[in-house]
Amino acid sequence: MKQVILKFQFIAVLIFCFFQGQSQSKDTIVDVGQYKLHFNIIQGTGTPILFESGSGNDGTVWKDIIQPIADITGATIITYDRAGLGKSTIKDGKTDFKDNQILDNVKALERGLKQLGYDEDLILVAHSLGGFYTTLFASRNEKKVKGVVFVDASLASYYSEEFVNKLKGVLSEEFLNKLKAEKIGLYNEIMNIESSIELLRKTNFPSSVPVIDLVASNPYNPFKNEDDKNRWIDGHQDFVKYHQNRTLMMINNANHYAFKDNPNFIIYQIIRVYATSVEATKTKSMLLRTLDFSSYNSNSKND
Repeated sequence: MKQVILKFQFIAVLIFCFFQGQSQSKDTIVDVGQYKLHFNIIQGTGTPILFESGSGNDGTVWKDIIQPIADITGATIITYDRAGLGKSTIKDGKTDFKDNQILDNVKALERGLKQLGYDEDLILVAHSLGGFYTTLFASRNEKKVKGVVFVDASLASYYSEEFVNKLKGVLSEEFLNKLKAEKIGLYNEIMNIESSIELLRKTNFPSSVPVIDLVASNPYNPFKNEDDKNRWIDGHQDFVKYHQNRTLMMINNANHYAFKDNPNFIIYQIIRVYATSVEATKTKSMLLRTLDFSSYNSNSKND
C-alpha cells in the first residue's frame, strides 16, 4: 500500500511539474500616456484572467496563487501594478493626486491591455479596493467581461461619510508626506477616496456579468468594530440579492487577505468561473488537472 501511495505522489508531482513547464512569463512595461504600467503575463490560451490588487498593493501580492491557476486552466494570467505602485510610474508633471483619479487608472489599464492584445474577453479577479476598479472596468466593458471573482472586495455602500472621516482622521500629515515620496500610488488613492466613492455610488455593476462574491469570515475591518464587520457582510448580501448570476460564499477561517489564508479555496473558485467560459472538452481536462492539484496538496499536507 505504501508503494502505491508513493507511486501516486510521484505521478501527481510529475503532472504538476509538467503543467508548470508549459507556461511562459512575460514581464513588460507599457507606455499608456500619463503612466508607464508594469504587467506580468503568464502566457496561455483562451479567455485571459486579469487580477486587480487591493489598495497599496502591486501585482506581486497574487504570486502564490497565479501559477496553479495557469497550470490548471491553461489560460493567460495577467497581473499588473497600478500607477505609482510596484514598477509602474507616473510621468513628471502629472503627479498631483487630482490628475490621478480612479477613472484615469481604469482608462490607463484599458489602453495597456489593448496595446498588449488582451482587450477582448476577460475574467476579472479583484481584492479589497480592487473591487472599485473592477466595478468601473466592468461597467465600461460589459460585453467583454465574462465573469468576476470578488475576494473580500470593496463595495461603495460600505464607505459611509462617518467611516471615511474616521479613516482620514488616523492619517497624519507626516505619514501622508512619506507616502507621497515613497508610494505615490497609495497616496493618490487615499487623497481621492471621496471622489472615488462618489463615482462608484453612481456606477452600477453590470447585471449581465456573473459574479462569485467571496467574503472573508473576518473581513476588512480596520477599527475592529463589530458594526463595521456586519455592515461589510450585509453589503455583500445586498449585492448578490435578486441576482441569479451572483453567488455569495463565506471564506472560513480567513482574514481580509483571504487568498493567503485559504489559497486553495480561492484557486478553486477562480477555476470554477473560468470553466463556464470554455468548451466542454477543455472543462473535462481542466477537471482532471484540478484533481491532480488537489491530490498533490492533500498529500503534501499529510507528509
